[in-house]
Amino acid sequence: MRVVCLLIGLFLAGMGKAHAQTDAHGSLCKVIYSHVPLSYHLNRSSWSSNVRVQPVESRFAFSGNLAIYYFNPGETDLLSKKQRAGKKLINHANFYDFSHETVYHEIINQHVKEQKVLLKDTIRPDHQWTLLDTNKNILGYDCRLALHIGAKQDSILAWYTTGLPLKRSFAPFDGLPGLVLEVYDRGKGEYIKARKIKWSDQLLEFPAGFRQVTKEEWKEMSKQSPVMYGKRKVHTRQS
Repeated sequence: MRVVCLLIGLFLAGMGKAHAQTDAHGSLCKVIYSHVPLSYHLNRSSWSSNVRVQPVESRFAFSGNLAIYYFNPGETDLLSKKQRAGKKLINHANFYDFSHETVYHEIINQHVKEQKVLLKDTIRPDHQWTLLDTNKNILGYDCRLALHIGAKQDSILAWYTTGLPLKRSFAPFDGLPGLVLEVYDRGKGEYIKARKIKWSDQLLEFPAGFRQVTKEEWKEMSKQSPVMYGKRKVHTRQS
């Protein structure tokens, strides 16, 4: 009986340690990316010293199966620093619900600014990836290499990790079996790399107060009310 109790005690102690290790990370993981021209990254010496390249910053924040991808133009993080974040959608952001394989794009209606509409779409991988048996370390995470070659023979090299809780990526890198941390995109002429990974105790929630519509529903709305929906340009950010 003592042996059984001892084994149960060791098992529970092990569970406690594992739980403490998870809590140490916090609830929300935020990956901060830097974007620069690929030619600048590969050969900076060929660029004129008078040309100053200012990296563009984007961020991918996730908690559980919810995630948001957005561009952050300034020093201040656009994602709310409140305990509960995500209720107010950031302009041009993509909100992901991976548990339902759904992505939401904010529709910017320049004619009816007070309307809050989310275009609901199914997550579909943009590329076919070839997974290669090559690895390297990025920010302390073991990463694997994936390759995509497009119809115009433009290649994308993407380093992804399965070391984070979410084994998914944002568009156009969905379809990878992990989160992308570094990209060489020859088609777009872009180099992307994660420069920092932060954890916090924030909770990510679904945006509140938005009307959800599918592409088909939006087309029908445009037909029924062309003055309100059909004569003005509507923007969504796909990637």
